[in-house]
Amino acid sequence: MLPPERLLPRAWEIAERIMRSPRAARRLTHAIVQRPWKRRLVDDLAFGVAHEMFGISADRLRG
Repeated sequence: MLPPERLLPRAWEIAERIMRSPRAARRLTHAIVQRPWKRRLVDDLAFGVAHEMFGISADRLRG
């Protein structure tokens, strides 16, 4: 764990190291890391919409 005053400089060190890697590697890594989050969004989207529709129906019934 880093002290707060070292956090931002360390983040910049990591960012600079990442930016030295080839662009294709960065893009593919991003796609691989992003994939589970996209899957969760797609899987949960229907539940979220159903939840909103239930809320709308409940508000209408309540008047």
